[in-house]
Amino acid sequence: MKPHQDPMGAPAHGEQRTSSRNPTQRAGRVPAAQTGLDETALLPASVSTPRLLLRCWEPADVPAAARAIAASIEHLRPWLPWTSNEPLPEDERRALFKGWNHDRLQGGSAHYGIFLNGHVVGAIGLRRRGQPQEVEIGYWLHVDHTGNGYAREAAAAVTAMAVQRADVKTVIIRHDPDNLASRLIPEELGFTPLATPPTTDDDEADQFWYTTRETWRPPDAAERPPRQTS
Repeated sequence: MKPHQDPMGAPAHGEQRTSSRNPTQRAGRVPAAQTGLDETALLPASVSTPRLLLRCWEPADVPAAARAIAASIEHLRPWLPWTSNEPLPEDERRALFKGWNHDRLQGGSAHYGIFLNGHVVGAIGLRRRGQPQEVEIGYWLHVDHTGNGYAREAAAAVTAMAVQRADVKTVIIRHDPDNLASRLIPEELGFTPLATPPTTDDDEADQFWYTTRETWRPPDAAERPPRQTS
């Protein structure tokens, strides 16, 4: 698989084993009005779920994000090529976050930290793909927070948000075929598997799933009981 320079919202390989409300309007940000885009044309800066806050990464989040990745690196390494670049220098990660936020404010992709009670438990991204009206979800979880349904809850929330938008018709999730835990997310959310992968510039060996504005049905409950361990 080709490396993805997208360590906070890469395609959904981060769920090795089973595997959130303050807008980011701060000094230095470029208001949408100054970019020539209407606010409604932008992916939102934050999305809330029953348990989580999905919020665009900010430079102040760099230390917490770095700790979460460091703690989970061996858990993530089999599925996420960008882990080979870790540990990323602090100034590079800060520049990465700023670049992502600038891209969103230009109408591009959105990269969210997944926060539980203020703590980083993972990340999820909504990436604009090459095809019109198509976006792709990617996610990973902190190794200590798998098995609680957080990835499913976050993916359901960004899917529901995306399909309500006039500029999005299709939502894609993909994963390494060997990553059975990541496979559970689109399965449980009612996505449909694609027999033939779409044409992309990435490795087409991945398993692709999709849902559309017409076929998406919110799950009965965004949460599920934590996995019981012995």
